[in-house]
Amino acid sequence: MATLERFFEPPPGSFFLFGPRGTGKSTWIRDRLPNALRLDLLDPEHHREFGA
Repeated sequence: MATLERFFEPPPGSFFLFGPRGTGKSTWIRDRLPNALRLDLLDPEHHREFGA
């Protein structure tokens, strides 16, 4: 499957990237910011550590 180019440029500093499942958020982050720290709250370990 081909990846579509997006017009969105990452903001400077830290940010949250919200959106519906299956829209390419993780793919975009891996492509544009390969060394970024990513926290996936659907990962049970991250959810326990950072959840309420």
